[in-house]
Amino acid sequence: RKKHTIKYTDDIFKKFIKKIIPFLEKNNIVFCIETIPKVYNSNYLYKFNQTRKIVKYFNNKFIKINFDSGIFFNTELSKKVFTNNLDLINNIQISEPYFNFFLNPNKYNLNFIKLLKNKHYQGTVYLEIISGKFENKKINKSINNFTKLFN
Repeated sequence: RKKHTIKYTDDIFKKFIKKIIPFLEKNNIVFCIETIPKVYNSNYLYKFNQTRKIVKYFNNKFIKINFDSGIFFNTELSKKVFTNNLDLINNIQISEPYFNFFLNPNKYNLNFIKLLKNKHYQGTVYLEIISGKFENKKINKSINNFTKLFN
């Protein structure tokens, strides 16, 4: 991707998606595309608007967005843009910076979850944690913290 323009890469990606749409429809599978901010060294679909344009291009219930709460931490995405595009989002993942355990949720995640609840978001929301080792107590506390915020 680094060697090609965004337009060229978009064209290749759109051709790929067009090829898999019949499979998705036949098997009732939703293909979700995620914006990965530049802070993670992404050089394609690193802005929500880029991902939104791709999904809108297809206007297909099997092509949607996987939205990571980190987009709010690492980009200047407004609440208005987010809420105006909830219909394009099939899945939301909540993660703490650096995918840490959800032991003391940061203010961004607390505000983000409050926004989801206020907008009565009906899609899937899940907690994303990446850890080098299994820590049962921290996982249980993370799940409890996460669950409490949605009840």
